[in-house]
Amino acid sequence: AGVCVLLFIIYLRRLKRKPQQALVRSTDSSKRIVVNKEFFIKLWGLMKRCMFKNKVPHYFVLFNFLLVFRTILSIYISGIKGKIVKAVISSNQRSFFKQMGNLGLMAIPGSITNSLLDYLQNIIALNMRKGLVSNLNSKYVKGKTAYQLLNIDSRLENPDQVLTEDIHKWTLALADFYSD
Repeated sequence: AGVCVLLFIIYLRRLKRKPQQALVRSTDSSKRIVVNKEFFIKLWGLMKRCMFKNKVPHYFVLFNFLLVFRTILSIYISGIKGKIVKAVISSNQRSFFKQMGNLGLMAIPGSITNSLLDYLQNIIALNMRKGLVSNLNSKYVKGKTAYQLLNIDSRLENPDQVLTEDIHKWTLALADFYSD
């Protein structure tokens, strides 16, 4: 995940050097989605608003540490499983039960680590949501823009609820994207 962030920063720097080029994906001849320098600049601004608020970088450091720990634990558990297979093939009951005990003992820190990762993922999403909501509230709700929109255009019901729900889904997806 850290590599993805590094590649994203390198990509942004290269865009500054090159003339503006656009990647165009066409779903329909009338609708075109353009991913260009402006898109990435706006995305970076959005990420700054939600990522660098409320101790989110501190949580990411702890999250990365737990991911590395889980990887090391998975490698160790794979070694234990290999020893279990070796004990089964050689019909060594003592070694088999010893390795099964080791596997059971390693399940405890494994499940704690996975639970902590899930918890931290939700905390990261919550804190990103806090940063983004406070920014959007200061821009859109402060002047009662959402309520003015409701009075002007009746096609959109509960714009504040739609905005809140979209922010919730986006931050959960972003936190989940990082963990995968």
